[in-house]
Amino acid sequence: GYASTCLISFLLTAGGLGVLLITREPESPSARSPTRLTQRLRELPALLRTDPAYRRYLIARSLGAGGQMALPYYIVFAGEQTNLAGSGLGWLTGAFVGAQTLSNLVWGALADRRGFRDVLVGSLATWVGATLLLTYASGFAAIAAGFVALGIGLGGFQMGTMNLVLEFGDREDLPMRIALAQS
Repeated sequence: GYASTCLISFLLTAGGLGVLLITREPESPSARSPTRLTQRLRELPALLRTDPAYRRYLIARSLGAGGQMALPYYIVFAGEQTNLAGSGLGWLTGAFVGAQTLSNLVWGALADRRGFRDVLVGSLATWVGATLLLTYASGFAAIAAGFVALGIGLGGFQMGTMNLVLEFGDREDLPMRIALAQS
């Protein structure tokens, strides 16, 4: 039931927090001198102007993040299309999460060989294909395949966007680039 699910979620989250509390972050090899937040915000236009590749990355990431707004509605759509009960929707959710988790191994291997840009492009193409599949799906098997493809696409998108940002610009500006990308 819901109580068991919430208890398991609490225990897993608390365990993760406990491990994080005993983890020490290594010293940064280089860091900018401390400046006021307002000064750093005034530097953002120059940061975007001087690196067109980073600017295009931000646009692609922003469009993909906007597409994430539809993710909760896919399960509602699936439920309406197939009249699934809670257990069927749970299987679709499990297929989504399982595909996302397992595909990270494939996306990681691709990133090692070709780079994170190819991971990002491949994941977005997979995501688009999954959306088209779900749009025209009829029946549980096609919808399940769409959810698997959605999980694969989202896993690659998250990996690609998190890591590709590390490839741009100087080390000293990396925290601001990450912050802007996450915003």
